[in-house]
Amino acid sequence: MSFFGWASLAAQAYGAYSSYKAGKKQQTALADMVSAQNRAKDLQIKQNNLRMIREKRRTIREARIKRAQAMSAATIQGAAGAGSSAFGGIGSIKTQGTSNLNFLQQSGIFANQGTQELKTAALFGSQATKYAGQAATYKGLQSMGQSIFTNRKDITGFFKNAGIFS
Repeated sequence: MSFFGWASLAAQAYGAYSSYKAGKKQQTALADMVSAQNRAKDLQIKQNNLRMIREKRRTIREARIKRAQAMSAATIQGAAGAGSSAFGGIGSIKTQGTSNLNFLQQSGIFANQGTQELKTAALFGSQATKYAGQAATYKGLQSMGQSIFTNRKDITGFFKNAGIFS
C-alpha cells in the first residue's frame, strides 16, 4: 500500500474515533441539559404549590376579617366577651402577616433556584452544540481520508507527473 493509502486510512481512523468521542460528549451534555431543565421544572412546581397555599391563606384571612367584623358589631351592640376576641383577632393578623412574608421569601428562593437551573441548562445546551460541531468536523476529516484512499492512485500519479515523487 502506498503512502497515501496509509495516510488516508490513518485520517479515516482518527476522524472516526474523534467523531465518536465528540458524539459521546454531546450526548452527555444533552443529558445534563435535560436534567437541569427537569430540576427547574420541579422548582417551578414547588413555587406554584406555594402560590396555592398562599391563596388558601388569603381565603382564611378574609374569613377571619369577616368574623372580626361580626365580633366588632357584637361589641358595639354590647355583647359580652368581646375584649378577649379582639386580642385574638389582633394576634391572628400578626401571624398571617408573618406567614405571608415567609411565603414571599420562600417563593423568591425557588424562583432564583429555577432561574439558576435554566442558566445551567442553557450552558449544557451550548456545550452540546459545540461538541456536535466538533463531531461534524471529525466526520469531515474521516470523509476526506476516504476520498484520499479512493483516489490514491490518481493523487500519486499527479505527484509523479509533477516530479514530486519518483
